[in-house]
Amino acid sequence: MHSPIKVKQENQLSIEESKSEELVQQVQTVDVFSEIYKIKGIGPYERARLPHLKDPSQKMPFWKILKDLIGKDLTKVSMPVYFNEPLSITQKSAETVEYHDLLDRAALESDSQKRLALVTTYMAVRASSIPGRMQKPFNSLLGETYELVTENYRCITEQVSHHPPITALHCESKHATVYSANSTTMKFNGRYISFQPKEPIFIVLKLQNGETEEYDCSLPNITIHNLILGRLYIDMMGRTYCTNLMTGEKSETTWKEKGWSGTNYNMVEGVTKNAEGQSGYQMLGNFTKYIKILKIGESEDTAEEVWKARPKPELSDQMYQFSNFTLQLNQLTEEMRPFLPHTDSRLRPDQRAFENGDIDKATFLKHKLEELQRARRKELEKSGMHHKPAYFEKAPHPITGEETWIYTGRYWSDRERSDWVHLERIYDCDQ
Repeated sequence: MHSPIKVKQENQLSIEESKSEELVQQVQTVDVFSEIYKIKGIGPYERARLPHLKDPSQKMPFWKILKDLIGKDLTKVSMPVYFNEPLSITQKSAETVEYHDLLDRAALESDSQKRLALVTTYMAVRASSIPGRMQKPFNSLLGETYELVTENYRCITEQVSHHPPITALHCESKHATVYSANSTTMKFNGRYISFQPKEPIFIVLKLQNGETEEYDCSLPNITIHNLILGRLYIDMMGRTYCTNLMTGEKSETTWKEKGWSGTNYNMVEGVTKNAEGQSGYQMLGNFTKYIKILKIGESEDTAEEVWKARPKPELSDQMYQFSNFTLQLNQLTEEMRPFLPHTDSRLRPDQRAFENGDIDKATFLKHKLEELQRARRKELEKSGMHHKPAYFEKAPHPITGEETWIYTGRYWSDRERSDWVHLERIYDCDQ
């Protein structure tokens, strides 16, 4: 078992001073603070609706746009702004940590297979907001960042690569850390669009005995059906796995396809096994509604409901099917502004215009920002340089050895000092 590694003070964690070995140690550290974070920036749910409501009967002309893109890499295609929802990919990545409390609960569990069942549950409900969300997020600009601070955890995301698009994430609480590099392959054959996540999600738990456990978890494929005829719907499918890298325990989850009857829609079933292959717990439920876990060999009426979805707000169908949590992600108050870097997604002018219902302005600004991004890339290529992310660095994973994006530890110390001078002004354009 790996012993816990002490955290260095953030003012010692600049990119210039940190070596690869120091970077990988950060992902093994969970107990960053001994108390709940006291960082100003985002409070409890602050708004009940978006400033502009969309027409729920409005049909998206997917086929009109997509028919000329069959066989092309959609990650390199700029879509019309009305295909979007008022969030960027950096925000959508942060949205997946809504139920981070499941991991804190797992860390306090003494039964290792039940811990694994709770981690597996967390991995299932990360997708709870996806069904029904037919409009895509704004493609994040290279260097775009997003912070999410709650009373229980803090999260930072950054767009570290444009082609291929990669969004790095690091979320930490007292008992758990999640980190990942969001990268997806997209396939379009004319009838449906399929998304295959390429990178794993890593989860670190700090146990009550002071030891740490790390999990390597995969993600399901996502398919959007009925692009030509019928009602659009999103299916999550395939098998996913979570592996305890310390003990060899492993879970397997089956994501059931909707099928003709629709009875299996959004249903998942999983099972945990120890290193010898002996089953411990079963996980079952609907990842948009509830998840139960049941110890193998016990009667079904002893199943424990470990997660239940929070209700959506009124008028959710006019707000892109957002949850209350999602509704807050692009909220920008005057109290928040002094704490945010100029690269934060909340400050994107095209996305803000779109959220406010000004489609023409959003279209103009989106095009302008994309043109400026292309110009910056050409300048870098001309000088023989490459973009260097501000808060993540590519390094070997401390256990698997595979390269991944590791958080450097610098963001929150920069935030404390309002030291953003090293960040590019990616949103500066004539409005």
